[in-house]
Amino acid sequence: MKLTAVGKLLLFLVGLGLVVLAFVRFVPAEDLAKLLDRLRGRTSGAAPSAAETPTPSSDRPATITHRLSLSGSNTIGKDLAPALVEGFLRKLGASSIERRAGKPDEMTIEAVLPDGAAAIEIRAHGSSTAFEALSSGGAEIGMASRRIKTDEARTLASLGNMLSPACEHILGLDGVAVIVDPGNSVDALSIDQIRDLFTGRITDWSTVGGTAGPVATFARDDRSGTYDTFKSLVLADRPLAASAERYEDSERLAADVTARRGSIGFVGLAYVAGAKALKVHEGGSVPYRPTVFTVRTEDYLLSRRLYLYSASNPRNPWVSRFLEFALSHDGQSIVDTIGFVGQSLVDAVTERGEPSAAGRAGSAPPAYLDA
Repeated sequence: MKLTAVGKLLLFLVGLGLVVLAFVRFVPAEDLAKLLDRLRGRTSGAAPSAAETPTPSSDRPATITHRLSLSGSNTIGKDLAPALVEGFLRKLGASSIERRAGKPDEMTIEAVLPDGAAAIEIRAHGSSTAFEALSSGGAEIGMASRRIKTDEARTLASLGNMLSPACEHILGLDGVAVIVDPGNSVDALSIDQIRDLFTGRITDWSTVGGTAGPVATFARDDRSGTYDTFKSLVLADRPLAASAERYEDSERLAADVTARRGSIGFVGLAYVAGAKALKVHEGGSVPYRPTVFTVRTEDYLLSRRLYLYSASNPRNPWVSRFLEFALSHDGQSIVDTIGFVGQSLVDAVTERGEPSAAGRAGSAPPAYLDA
């Protein structure tokens, strides 16, 4: 049977329809939309659609080319270490710097550099974790608010002599501030009174000249260098009261002391915030409140050093570069800004003929006791 011209046309249209239907069915809608956009653009002479225009890629390289890890002291790691890392990255010409929060008291600071991308990890869970991380390879720089102990140094002997200037770097000075809530009428305490309050021998503020009321003690946890220093300088061989509330984070401890009437705690100088820092004395000595000045001049009794520890010959060149920055004038200015005592302030003491405490371990004044 011969098809007429009309029949042939109808058959062609049916076949074309089946092809189009199959195309529409099996081609993703997104690709079909792009095709229609192109056809419309070419027909009308319009510019390519936004979907067709390539999107500029981020200036952050996909691959991290520089890595560094710090672990340890919450006193250093909470605010000071991030500020030092950002200052270090800016010194290297970073075009963008971003903090990425991780688990509590952990963060990664990422940056775009002229020669690639950097990621620096900071974990601030207490000074004891600095030496654990160095031992396991989980960190390249350990942060500590106390000096390394003999057994810890022995464990890390493969990294070098941890008590030598090649491994032990004094970042600055700090004072362990004894704090109470702002409404507490007590202004000064002796070392003996502080010991009795924290060990539970004194349980009411009226015993030390304050308004009658129960004493609530807040303390850093056992992994904290701040606690080790406090135990060494104040508690001696006496145990902390069983009722004491323990904290991993200095900032949270200070906030809770500030908010709770009758409470007492201890934190690094930079974390006093809204709490009231007490004057401290021993025997008949003059009581001094912890300030940058009294820590610098060694008048405040509960003074200490802040340390960074590393291998004597680190494989990662960024370890030495970061340490060099942290101990430089720029790095020490950041130490001062955060609220600790850096080289720039200690220099004023050195000019009086006294030894400088910042920089290398061998130059630290003996009056700054180690836990």
